[in-house]
Amino acid sequence: MSNNLWISWETHTRSRSIADALNIELIELLSNKSRMVKYIVLVYKTMLTLLKYKPKVLIVQNPSIVLGYMSILLKPFFRYKLIMDCHNAALYPLEGKYPWLVSLAQFLIKKANFVIVTNNELAKKVVALGGTPIVLNDPIPSFKFDTQTQFKNSQPKVTLIATWAEDEPIMEFLNAASTLENVDFYVTGKLKDAWVKEKYHPINFPGFVSRENYIKLIATSDLIVDLTTRENCLVCGAYEAVGVGVPLLLSNTDSLQATFDSGAEFCENTVDSIRNGITSALSNIDKLKISIENMRTIHMQRWKESSLDLKKVLYNG
Repeated sequence: MSNNLWISWETHTRSRSIADALNIELIELLSNKSRMVKYIVLVYKTMLTLLKYKPKVLIVQNPSIVLGYMSILLKPFFRYKLIMDCHNAALYPLEGKYPWLVSLAQFLIKKANFVIVTNNELAKKVVALGGTPIVLNDPIPSFKFDTQTQFKNSQPKVTLIATWAEDEPIMEFLNAASTLENVDFYVTGKLKDAWVKEKYHPINFPGFVSRENYIKLIATSDLIVDLTTRENCLVCGAYEAVGVGVPLLLSNTDSLQATFDSGAEFCENTVDSIRNGITSALSNIDKLKISIENMRTIHMQRWKESSLDLKKVLYNG
């Protein structure tokens, strides 16, 4: 039996970092099958995991909404206290395109005992939907990588952290990057359209890579860019950048400016502003590197303080 258990249906830095920081058993259940077969496999694995651990407190990552719904259905039988770590897509699934999916997401928020979100504005939305929020942003992840890979690039290396989701202004970034010379650009994530790679050559699209190679990519970058059109989204790439000590260029939102108030520059999600932001950040890169190290220390202290509410639920019942 485990008092506290975290189940996720995907690999995610946030889940790993929080589970590690709070000494929670994290079980990542994965499948590379087709969608319908995958869900059958993951539901079966989840049942086996719950029968094995019989947790008193269960945390699930949402998305997946299917995992969230399953955890609600099984709650009366296993009698666990349910906490959902809700990413922005859990509150606004598929950008609100499908009302039935939005209704399901709201149902999950209402039925969970607690809902973890990253900031106070999202917490207000959880309350409005009938849920009980716990505000907890990401801890700074601890990465293990070969320090020998950190070398001086022959020319600046800029990496865009992308999942190719609808809230990411990727085309604006590509159009901005294509106008800048003497900079090596990389874009992470799975490329959906082959023509993009050809049109925006010589920008590098490494696609999905191993965790080790991903860490090497961001750790050897001079600047990490992570952009979103969502006002209340605290992008994971920003935390990863702080973890490896690389300066940032982020979207100019209130939530990102309040959280990453050192070691980062900000831009609007337009071609001109992104281009100017990259140029400005690279010209001030040495100062930003010092600031990002200070940001790591500040954020770690902030996180310890903000994690107290979750710790009470986990260890005091």
